[in-house]
Amino acid sequence: MAGVAPGLPVAREVALQIGDFLAAEPDELGGGDAERFLEEPVPQRGGRALARITTYASQYNHLVAAARRLKRNGRPILDDAVARQKLGRIWADLEVERYGALRTLTMLERGEHPGAGGSITKLSYSEFEKRFMELAEEILGPYGQLTDGVPAEYRLEVDTAIGDHGTWAYAFLWSRAGTIYAGSSEIQKNVIGERILGLPKETRADRVGGSR
Repeated sequence: MAGVAPGLPVAREVALQIGDFLAAEPDELGGGDAERFLEEPVPQRGGRALARITTYASQYNHLVAAARRLKRNGRPILDDAVARQKLGRIWADLEVERYGALRTLTMLERGEHPGAGGSITKLSYSEFEKRFMELAEEILGPYGQLTDGVPAEYRLEVDTAIGDHGTWAYAFLWSRAGTIYAGSSEIQKNVIGERILGLPKETRADRVGGSR
């Protein structure tokens, strides 16, 4: 990550500008159809993909540094094989997110729209962030649960997925909301199943007896 860190601010700013440019107005997405509005993948998810990855990478660096400093049973947490394995999985997941973001940005650069594929992005990063912050709380212990009064050496302030500045505790709480806002994980799974995999639509009262 040492080679990536110097470019994080620039990459983040570029991705934010792309996201702002691609963000559509609600009426452009919904077209008056409430169901379509709720399920339509938001274009800015692709534009802001790189911003999320750079934020996660910065958070990961902070967490590894904390694992080096904090001790458990008289030894640094990073010396524990299980802790290293869990951190390794998060790193691998982060690489998957990074390649997914680059794929989406490549499509946008070509003038293509991710379409229903945006639901894969939303589902993937929402569930990843939840796993990531759960591990952060596990490593940080009580220091990860405080929003104030944390010792300076463990005052690891981070940015949330939407750019708000806060503590690890706040980031953990926000990660739970990530599976709900902008289309819950359940909705994203429906979109993926119906529009990408071609599975039958779920049974709903307003669809019974219809041609849909």
